[in-house]
Amino acid sequence: MRIATRIGFYIVALCATFSAFGDGPAPKDKFHLYLLIGQSNMAGRGTVEAQDRTPHPRVFGLNKANQWVPGVEPLHFDKSAAGVGPGLAFGKAMAEADPGVTIGLIPCAVGGSPIASWQPGALDAATKTHPWDDMMKRVQLAMKDGTLKGILWHQGESDSNEKLAAGYGGKLEQTLGHLRDELASHEVPIVVGQLFAFKTSEFKDKVNLELTNFPKRLAHTGLVTSEGMSHRGDNTHLDSPSAREFGKRYAKEMLRLQSLPKAITLKLWEQGVPEPKAAKPLAAEEKKIARVRTVSEPTITVYLPPKEKATGAAVVICPGGGYGALAIEKEGDCVARWLNELGVAGIVLKYRLNQFPQPAALMDAQQAIRTVRERASEWNIDAKKVGILGFSAGGHLAACASNSDAVPVAGPQYAKWKAIDSRPSFSVIVYGVLPFDASDKNASAMYVPIKLTAQTPPAFLVHAKDDKFPAETAERYAAKLKELGTASAAQVYEKGGHGFGLGTSGGEVAQWPAECEKWLRAGKWIQ
Repeated sequence: MRIATRIGFYIVALCATFSAFGDGPAPKDKFHLYLLIGQSNMAGRGTVEAQDRTPHPRVFGLNKANQWVPGVEPLHFDKSAAGVGPGLAFGKAMAEADPGVTIGLIPCAVGGSPIASWQPGALDAATKTHPWDDMMKRVQLAMKDGTLKGILWHQGESDSNEKLAAGYGGKLEQTLGHLRDELASHEVPIVVGQLFAFKTSEFKDKVNLELTNFPKRLAHTGLVTSEGMSHRGDNTHLDSPSAREFGKRYAKEMLRLQSLPKAITLKLWEQGVPEPKAAKPLAAEEKKIARVRTVSEPTITVYLPPKEKATGAAVVICPGGGYGALAIEKEGDCVARWLNELGVAGIVLKYRLNQFPQPAALMDAQQAIRTVRERASEWNIDAKKVGILGFSAGGHLAACASNSDAVPVAGPQYAKWKAIDSRPSFSVIVYGVLPFDASDKNASAMYVPIKLTAQTPPAFLVHAKDDKFPAETAERYAAKLKELGTASAAQVYEKGGHGFGLGTSGGEVAQWPAECEKWLRAGKWIQ
């Protein structure tokens, strides 16, 4: 009876189609959508076998006619060669992980497409299609039926050449960042997959390095390894068993990202933002490609590590951006997740920018430190282990907070904060802009000079010699602290430039997080 019932279900399912106009296979909140984009190894070129034609009762695919149909291979229809890819195995694994939902797969990959074809209005000459525009139409249509829960990306072979490989990571950040903006889905997880080492290529290695480090660029992103994969005999495309395994790896990483604890975002100034005010009326705050501009309501976003892993330490994170913007994900959220791995609470500060004169940004940094200390018990934090970490302009702000007395905040509503220390316990300054006197060419109304004293807390500084801002300032900062008898270290690398975050393109600068961890442990800030 069970066998007959199941066969009957599949006969009905195979005949069923659902229009993508608000008539999906499940209620919208229970119909979880996943976008499949990239080139041929996402589209799939493996040989279709019987198991690939057997649908799962809760996995559907959006076909060429924009109808929901039972998910069977080939899911994609980009070329006549379309076959088994990772998408269907991914969908089945996601459905098995949560029996309460139905999975909708939106296949949009285009074989042979370079990343240049995945831009608004771009024509892919080889296929005479518009990959981005076609994809946007399909996903927006699908989102009328369900809820977008994730994006899968596998692409890079077409960019694995001398001209394009070196800049791949930045282009991918722009592309996927813009995609999330367009879909108003900034927290939707994205999983990217490594390329396959079927043929030796230094340029493919460069693209793979960028893919491997991509989770350091955008928040809510993860990586799938290509280790152990086999090709179908052409040294390019996955065979069917590898494609299915690759899909399962995508599902495992997607589930990991979805299971991460949610961050908590709080207003920094619950009693109202104090003086100084903006010099003129402000435009609305905006977030584009993981960068925030025009901040009028400062916030902190709190990432707490698991209780069993917590060390009691916390770090206020100040993203950079020249006081004109904040690289809020690369130099904020991604850094907080790294700190969580060390058992450290990461507190991302969205501070006021150059529309507000100093000391507005400094006041925000000091208030963030006070807030963490005030809520230390609630967040399982040791108030004596609250540090600050900043990048570029955020590094300047971290240095200011480390070397300044509390800026007075007028008004009785702020009285309780006076008793809480606003100076950090330690600091980490990464490619910071550090003017030491008014004659420094980098000194300005925002980049106020820094004066180190015996009250300056221990510091770990990171810089590259080929940075446009001189590495000597980091060395000078560390040397002065040693003169004052305060623990410090300056990690200066030969190459890395400016803006490398946690090491987004690899190289020697990617070593600094591990070196910083050693320094934090040596100072007993984390144990």
